[in-house]
Amino acid sequence: MTKGQDNSIWTELWESIKFCKESKSGKYSLDTYLDIVSEYTDRQIKLAEDEGLIYLGGECQITNLGEKATYIFEITMFFEDCSGAKILKEAKRKLPKDRFVSETNSKIGEKIKFDIQRPR
Repeated sequence: MTKGQDNSIWTELWESIKFCKESKSGKYSLDTYLDIVSEYTDRQIKLAEDEGLIYLGGECQITNLGEKATYIFEITMFFEDCSGAKILKEAKRKLPKDRFVSETNSKIGEKIKFDIQRPR
């Protein structure tokens, strides 16, 4: 094992310990919160389809407000009714950064976007 690999192993171990400690204290990982968002969007799509709407697509955008201690989660979903009219459904939530594990900031960067797929 080289010195660089040795440092990498210790860094990875330290990050894992820190993640476990933060998770145990009730903080979300980005993946965990995205699972929650996914459950929400799946429910919204199914409810809209039960009302006769057709899901056309959507997007989840997460914005890091930089110096402010907040992330903004924005969900945009597009539907079409039986007459062909387009319907936009949106949700927006501001969450304090201290509700997330520390690695979340580096995962989000300034802004990330995800497509919202129709549930199977």
